[in-house]
Amino acid sequence: MAHAQQFPTFGESRVMECMVYADHARERRLQQKITSADPEVGHKSPSIHDDGSNRDPEEGDDSDDEKVENYQLWGGDTSSSKILMVPSREASFSSGGLGVAAADAAAAAAAAAAADGPERSKSVKVLRKPFFKDWNDFMDFDLTFKKKMPITCSELTLLLEKEQEDLTNWDVCVDRKEIRVAKVQTGTGCITLRAWATVPGINVYVAFYLFYNLDERVKWDKVLENGKLVEANMQGSEVIYCLMKIPGVTNREFLQYRRAFLREDGSIVIVLRSAEHLDMPEGKGECKGNIRVESFISGYVLRQSYDDQGKPVLQIFLMSCADIKGLVPKWIINFVAPKKPAEWVDTLHKACQVYQDAHPRCEDELREYVQRFRKENPFDYEAGYEADVVEATALAPQPKESDPALAPAGGNPPRLVSLAALLPQRRSEDTTSPSPLLQL
Repeated sequence: MAHAQQFPTFGESRVMECMVYADHARERRLQQKITSADPEVGHKSPSIHDDGSNRDPEEGDDSDDEKVENYQLWGGDTSSSKILMVPSREASFSSGGLGVAAADAAAAAAAAAAADGPERSKSVKVLRKPFFKDWNDFMDFDLTFKKKMPITCSELTLLLEKEQEDLTNWDVCVDRKEIRVAKVQTGTGCITLRAWATVPGINVYVAFYLFYNLDERVKWDKVLENGKLVEANMQGSEVIYCLMKIPGVTNREFLQYRRAFLREDGSIVIVLRSAEHLDMPEGKGECKGNIRVESFISGYVLRQSYDDQGKPVLQIFLMSCADIKGLVPKWIINFVAPKKPAEWVDTLHKACQVYQDAHPRCEDELREYVQRFRKENPFDYEAGYEADVVEATALAPQPKESDPALAPAGGNPPRLVSLAALLPQRRSEDTTSPSPLLQL
């Protein structure tokens, strides 16, 4: 029995946590009822302890109508709330279970919550748990719902993981010094492409600007007829519309969520996937007569490196999976698609070179444009309590001291980390290999 208390299982820890949240939710409802039902109470603060005499007999103890992320922040001024990150519990248990210190921290946090109630700690913002469990969960998720949901920060992490994934079960269809392309057949009948390209002499700011700015992109992208911003901010993502005219076939259109993030190491991550928007209904208005492409994933990672002479080298990772629909046979698409990344990278290379020749100080000129993608997205966070952060920090795997993003001076494990630090960093042994970009 003593051993079970000292080393609780994951399920037992979750049960304790749920009981704490249920008690807290019940106490808050009782406070609100006492305040609203008794006119003589006025604005007096009721006691957080209750003997059950005011409890609604029809109200059960297992109500889950209120979620912790919807609670109002305690502690007065919410503008001064800290930004703290809680690692996912799934990742915390991946190493084989709770250690002694982790179990003690979890038990102490649960005991403090039950004894002291919600006022025991200051309100904080915590990073939401990953919405998608893994890559397969992301790809298999119902498209009807996914099209209504802007891009989450966990999708940026999934993209970076696919960049580092080995080529087991992938068919390497292009393998040259400057570019490598691999493909795999998916359950949708389409193929998923991954490509790693090295582009010498190109600044990462210029490549990002010419790709991300739709007015600039239509000038060099040969297949893009039109591109416009439909909505500028939808929970941290944008909604864009692009029209592609391909000779001999019906026009194809993309309506996509788009999100970009500038990481601490200077690399830029871009993720796009299909969206829905009331202003751009499929088959109506300016969309009439076009076939809308189903974009399962379109991602890019742009990195800056330098050669032996100190000249810039752009490294691109690209990943794409889309169903162009219509009557074009799948075997034709699968035959042509692997050739497109190399053509697209070559066209981008030429456009970047022309822009850099016309703007010798391009990096300084574009710095402000790029740096705005470094800021945190408030929709990635939810309300929590500081004690929960202490618990999660104890449960989380310790970062390596060699990781500059996670190990501060002195080598102590950090309590406060940013989203940029959470996203996985590129492994040092991969720095000589071509880096990948993701395409629309």
